Amino acid sequence: MTVGEFADFLRLHPAMRLHSSTIYRLLRQGKLRAFKVGSDWCFSREAIDRWCPIELKTKH
Repeated sequence: MTVGEFADFLRLHPAMRLHSSTIYRLLRQGKLRAFKVGSDWCFSREAIDRWCPIELKTKH
């Protein structure tokens, strides 16, 4: 999953509206785990599943 796909995925959840620039910032801060393929950042489903529940808990 790329940054754009991840942003689209998060927009589907009402509590998780993040712009792709926010995702890039979280990557730089080390708050999201991802890997690069060429110039694209890619996320594993496991990394997303680990991150989303934590973020959802802190937003409520």
